[in-house]
Amino acid sequence: ILVQAVGAGDLGNFSEIRGVVESSFPIKTFSPRNPDQWTEAKEKYDSLNSIRIEPVSTNRRR
Repeated sequence: ILVQAVGAGDLGNFSEIRGVVESSFPIKTFSPRNPDQWTEAKEKYDSLNSIRIEPVSTNRRR
């Protein structure tokens, strides 16, 4: 519905959508019980995400 409001010109952008959502619902903040596990997982994700895979050519010569 909020994306439709942007399309209709009632809201200007996604920052305004966030503002509507923030003012409509109470904010709950969750913190991990063991932040070290999350830090390790984030570091692993970042290292895997930094690997660049070159595209394979689909042109096959016979």
